[in-house]
Amino acid sequence: MNEQRFWNIIEESLHWNEPFDRIKATLCSIGCEEILSFQNVFSKMMASACTFPLLAANFVIESYVSDDGFRQFRAWLISN
Repeated sequence: MNEQRFWNIIEESLHWNEPFDRIKATLCSIGCEEILSFQNVFSKMMASACTFPLLAANFVIESYVSDDGFRQFRAWLISN
């Protein structure tokens, strides 16, 4: 899976009431290799989003930042 396909799946899910359920349904329909590719692209995006400016933004928004909270913040940014 290339990054464009990854972003297409994310963007398509935003038009549904339950976007994470839509991503899950899409991934279940594309097979194991594509699921692993999706995870690899997601991991790459998470690593790319691990920057001090985003950490600072997360702190400003939440007034507190933990490892889990920052991970969730980055995942939320990618999924939106």
